[in-house]
Amino acid sequence: MPNSQKAKLHTRLKGIIDSFIRALHPKGYVCLFCGDELTEANREESICDKCREKLPYRVEQTCPVCGNYYSREGLCPKCRKAMPSYKKAYAPFDFSGNIRKMIIGYKDGGKPFLGEYIARYLVIFARAMEITADYITFIPSHPKTIRRRGFDHCLKVAKIVSEQLGIPLIEPLKRIKLNKDQTKLTTEERSTNVSKVFAKRDDFDFTAIQGKSILIIDDVMTTGATCSACSNILKRMGAETILILTLAR
Repeated sequence: MPNSQKAKLHTRLKGIIDSFIRALHPKGYVCLFCGDELTEANREESICDKCREKLPYRVEQTCPVCGNYYSREGLCPKCRKAMPSYKKAYAPFDFSGNIRKMIIGYKDGGKPFLGEYIARYLVIFARAMEITADYITFIPSHPKTIRRRGFDHCLKVAKIVSEQLGIPLIEPLKRIKLNKDQTKLTTEERSTNVSKVFAKRDDFDFTAIQGKSILIIDDVMTTGATCSACSNILKRMGAETILILTLAR
């Protein structure tokens, strides 16, 4: 076979194989959000330039502790009234647009591979903000939720973040109650809703966290009731400093 024909056949086969790979496993080949084919420069993060510009970055001024939007200097009224048990809550995005779609798609949309990208964004943000801790943990899911989804979504993300940041992952908490959907409740109802939902694990050695700093990973933070409930337990068990890192608010 002449070399020219071999080259054409090679190109054709490569195109067929690439198309087959894209159909099976689109990440790295098409944008996570719009589905357009990616350039070589954008394949690592799987997002095109157009969609990157539309990401809902949190750029407005926020409370230095809870992270809620607050246009004035200093603590917001909520934190002045009752300081959270955690030191600071971080989030790079608002829970809207494509970030909202990513989180929902990851947890309940049949796209578990999106957890890798959620973790990647958290790692990039943590490094940029110089966030560090002695240990990383996560907001645990209820066993029934894990069985329904097939995985613990926060644990999966936390494992990747832990590995890439070089911070040990610990599992000191468990969810013992399947609470109602937080998004449909008032602030007061959310606090009540998460009461007695979490507990310390009996098989965890809490002497390991005495006087230590812990970074809690979650996907979305709304009023902070869930993160506060877990932070309270860790503080009672001897942790010195609690930080919260979520993808969105």
